[in-house]
Parts: sequence; structure tokens; C-alpha cells
Amino acid sequence: MSGTMLFIQEDLNASDKQTRILAGILNACAVIGSLTARRISDMIDCRYTIIVGTVIFLVGSVLMSFGLNFAMLLSDRYVTGIDVRYVLMIAPVYSTVISSTSSRSFLSSPPKEICINLGILSVTLPTSISASSHSSTTGTPCSRSLTFHPLPSLPALS
Repeated sequence: MSGTMLFIQEDLNASDKQTRILAGILNACAVIGSLTARRISDMIDCRYTIIVGTVIFLVGSVLMSFGLNFAMLLSDRYVTGIDVRYVLMIAPVYSTVISSTSSRSFLSSPPKEICINLGILSVTLPTSISASSHSSTTGTPCSRSLTFHPLPSLPALS
């Protein structure tokens, strides 16, 4: 989200306060997802809970891509925020249920945390490098010429 804040402010004419709310709403809504995940999982089983979570995440992501104004983008981040914690609560439970007893403790948490941190790093580090290189060559803060790197090892997509 940090790499898109400048674009959101520019394209949607959002204030600093609005962009901070937009960034924080995901974490605030994650509480709702964590409170509802166990109950839904108990009702419909872990496997179907993950399927429901995947569908909700897909719908939220597609709606965010069509966010025409701040209110639309905020409501879509709300939906996605609920689902982020929802799936993060159920996936380790499901992986321990389907794994052998000897590997249950390992599969419950460390791979999830490692993958989350690698995902954050794979987006944040290249964005920061691009922003600092742009700022040092032009003398101005990052603008539209910032490139997005899905993975640090792949070439930039313009």
C-alpha cells in the first residue's frame, strides 16, 4: 500500500488523513475477520471456509481495482481487510488438520510468517529503491515514473 499512496492522493484528490484511513482500515477490519473465522469454520468446515475466504478476497480485489472514488476504495478495503485475517486464521488450522502428526507443529505458523514477510519485502524493497533512485536523479519526490516490481529478481514492469 505504501507505494500507491502517492497515486491515490493524486488520482482521487485524497487528503493525507484520507490516505492514512485507507491504509489503516485493513488492520481495523481484520479484527472482525478474526472474530468470525472460527465460527464460520465450525459451521462449514475448514476447507470450505478457505474457499469462501478466497472468493471474498477475489471480489474485494476486483472491486478495489475499479475504485472510482475514495468511498468506493474504502469500502472495498473494508471487505478485503475482513478477509485477510479471516484466511490467515483458518489456513494454519487447515494445514495442521491435513498434515501428519509429526509435522503439525512446524506447518502451523512458521511458513505462514515467512511467506508474509517475504511478500512484504518483495514489494516494499523494490518500491523503496525505485523511489530513492528517482528522487536522486530528478531531485523531486517519486511521481508517476515509479515502477512496480512483483519480485526483486524480475525486471520492472512499466
